[in-house]
Amino acid sequence: MFTTQKIALGLFVSFFSFAASADQSGPRILVVPVTAGWKHAATDVVLMPNLAGFQRIEISDFGQKEDDIFSTYRQSSTSTDATVYIFHASIANVPIWYDRIASAISSRSELGTVNLAATQPTAFAPKGQDNKSGLRMGADLTGKAFTGTGVSLLPVNGWLVVVRMTSQTLKGDAIDAALKELVEAIRLPAKQISGETAVPLVACGDALATKTAKQVKPDMSDAFMGSILSSIPADEIKPATPPVKPPTYCRDASSTSSYGVYRPDGSKDQYVVALGDAGVSIIIGENTSLASLLRRKGQRVTMTVGYLDHDDVYTSFSSLPSPAQVVGVMDSQQPISRSDRNGNITISVTK
Repeated sequence: MFTTQKIALGLFVSFFSFAASADQSGPRILVVPVTAGWKHAATDVVLMPNLAGFQRIEISDFGQKEDDIFSTYRQSSTSTDATVYIFHASIANVPIWYDRIASAISSRSELGTVNLAATQPTAFAPKGQDNKSGLRMGADLTGKAFTGTGVSLLPVNGWLVVVRMTSQTLKGDAIDAALKELVEAIRLPAKQISGETAVPLVACGDALATKTAKQVKPDMSDAFMGSILSSIPADEIKPATPPVKPPTYCRDASSTSSYGVYRPDGSKDQYVVALGDAGVSIIIGENTSLASLLRRKGQRVTMTVGYLDHDDVYTSFSSLPSPAQVVGVMDSQQPISRSDRNGNITISVTK
């Protein structure tokens, strides 16, 4: 159940209709001297020109605000390529995104065949953190020119750092060792909040019971309050007393190759849909705060799509919708409001 204790004031609000198409421009290449390190402004993560024998090729940004950075590296002596990603995932949960990336690796037939079911990830404590909040995995590849692949994920103050690696000579164990050394060579900020201990998630014990849900007719107050609730920074929400233990997610049977469905502590009334493997997710759950603030009776299940730099709020439901339904709503409908990471709110006006 999603509830909040405080509403931020002084937010900039605008009104317009959202564009139907997303920005189709490609990534921009950052101009960085080949001998210089590059610091990510939001996290203070520094990417040096050489990381544990891997030479940096280039650094790119999928946008304009460094919310989605990737840097390519290569070790020519072993014909091994690595890519370091830094992105502001809507939910910075390492087990969820490890699960999605592992699924993506399994589906990439052009790399070869990989048996991830027989490969257990290793939990590790990133430099400067007390908990084993990171997950790392190396696996053999067969059937094509590549011999091994792997991934390492770690949280950095609300962001995720992900390293993907593929080789034409190194096998799984050597990939795992190379990932360990490369991640240790990345310069992390001196001050970090230790991430939660990362435990690989498992399948839920039962399937989520859902059916096609009726959407509630939205109005201006729905759009406004929905965005306010989704835009409140974590440090402005009054902590629960005693502190609430972070949920452990399980993978629901409704997951597909395109998206994963994850339920906090096996919940039957809320879930997260992780789309692809790059940090975008849909959060579904009953919002008692919204119904209370608007003084409305009946269940109100909200739908928020979290991107790397903003959240989109969609029309609420009168009961719990299926994951397939909410993905369809995202593809076919316009959000009723949007809030960015600075607390600015946009209300869509539909005719």
